[in-house]
Amino acid sequence: MKKLMANSLCSGALMLALAGSSGNVLATTLFEATGSMIGGPQFDSYSFEVTQLEGDYLATLLDFAFPTDSFDVLSLAIAKGANILGTVQGSGSFAFDPVELGTYTAVVFGSPAGAFQAGSYGISVANVAAVPEAQSWALLLTGLGLIGLTMRRRLPDRTLVESN
Repeated sequence: MKKLMANSLCSGALMLALAGSSGNVLATTLFEATGSMIGGPQFDSYSFEVTQLEGDYLATLLDFAFPTDSFDVLSLAIAKGANILGTVQGSGSFAFDPVELGTYTAVVFGSPAGAFQAGSYGISVANVAAVPEAQSWALLLTGLGLIGLTMRRRLPDRTLVESN
C-alpha cells in the first residue's frame, strides 16, 4: 500500500513539474524571405498570416551587403491594410503589435547602390513568447519539490554497524 501511494505521489509530482515547465517555444518564425534588387529603386511585398495575438511580434531586416554597400536606402514596413505597424531602415529589428488575426503585409523598399546597382536582403517575422508568469514557476518548483520528497522517502534506512 505504501509503495502504491508513493508511486502515485511521484507521478502526481511529475505531472505538476511538467505542467509548470510547459509553455511556448521562445520564438516561432511566421515568415522568412530573401530577395534581391537590381537597378533603380524598387518595392517588394510579401504576405503572411497572424494566427494568434499572444506574445510579442518581431520583424527583422538584414542587408546581406553583397557587393559591399549594396543599398543606398533599404527599409521594411509591416502593415495591416492601411495601418502601418512599424518600420526599420537598414539592417535592424522592431517589435509590433498585430491589431487582429489575418493577413499582414511586409513591404521592402530598396535603392541599390554601387557600380553594380544590385543588392540582396533577408527579412523575417517571428512571434516571441512572453516570459513565464510567477504561477508557472511556483507550479514547477512545487512539482520538483514533491519529486525530491518522494525520492528521499524511498531511500533505504541506513544503519551504522559498529566494528570491534
